[in-house]
Amino acid sequence: MSTIDAAALTKFKLDYEHQVQQTVSKLDNLVTVDQHEGKTKRYTVQESLSYSTRSGRLQNTTTTEAAYNFRWLNTAAYDLAPTWDRDDEFLLAEMTNPRSPLQLGMGMAFKRLCDDRIIAAMDAAAVTGEDGTGSTAFPSGASGESLDQIIDVNAVETGSAADSNLTLGKIRLTNKLFLDNDVDPGERKIWIIGPSQAQALQRIDVYNSIDYNVRRGLMDGTPVPFMGFEFVVSTRLSSATGNIRSTFAYCPSSIIFNPGTRDVDYSERTDKRHDRQIYSYARLGAMRLHDEKVVKVLCDEDL
Repeated sequence: MSTIDAAALTKFKLDYEHQVQQTVSKLDNLVTVDQHEGKTKRYTVQESLSYSTRSGRLQNTTTTEAAYNFRWLNTAAYDLAPTWDRDDEFLLAEMTNPRSPLQLGMGMAFKRLCDDRIIAAMDAAAVTGEDGTGSTAFPSGASGESLDQIIDVNAVETGSAADSNLTLGKIRLTNKLFLDNDVDPGERKIWIIGPSQAQALQRIDVYNSIDYNVRRGLMDGTPVPFMGFEFVVSTRLSSATGNIRSTFAYCPSSIIFNPGTRDVDYSERTDKRHDRQIYSYARLGAMRLHDEKVVKVLCDEDL
């Protein structure tokens, strides 16, 4: 029976780590990365401060308490364990090939996991409170909420509400939300859309017109920046129902991502007739730090 020596396993680990770093992720360079060990980390958010009028001389100082909010990034553990039969000896030799299907497949699986966690953090309930026991839902304008960061599927600028895919009106409404929230105009704005929204975007005349957009939207089929947004096409976006897709416009400073830790090991499974197994472990997580910098836009893909 062929086995794998320690040197080969070390080489596999090094090659896998290199593969993970090189394999393309669509989102991990479009958020704020804060890599740290441990299961959780607390972030402090300073509440807005305002100056008061100084209306006279030698008056008592008007003090303002510096109030804070706290948000927590909790990581979770994931694993992947591809296994093959002991008769498939050629796969053992493939382990030390950095371009093998196994190496490439595991690297891409990790990057998809990263994208999934980042997307999930966009509208997930944020863990809040001084000790991390609170929860803050994504702002939807519900009772008691000061923000409504959702552009409904039937949103229109004027006239009767009507379901739609990604439209020029929804883009303008989204941009208005960023302006209403006093988001720094110098901040980069990313919009994660699906293939259907990319198609809808390319049907917008002003998007494709050189009179409105310095880059032609149909030149190579890849969505180009428009109205201050950089569009990223992802197939990892979820749908609330079969045809309603959730897309997200956000500033990279609003999403914190911890790529965490990774490890790889090899074993011969005595409980599986000495079949071979590569075991990959990862602990990572993401969270939404600033509600006012994330907008959820619902799109009807049947339209």
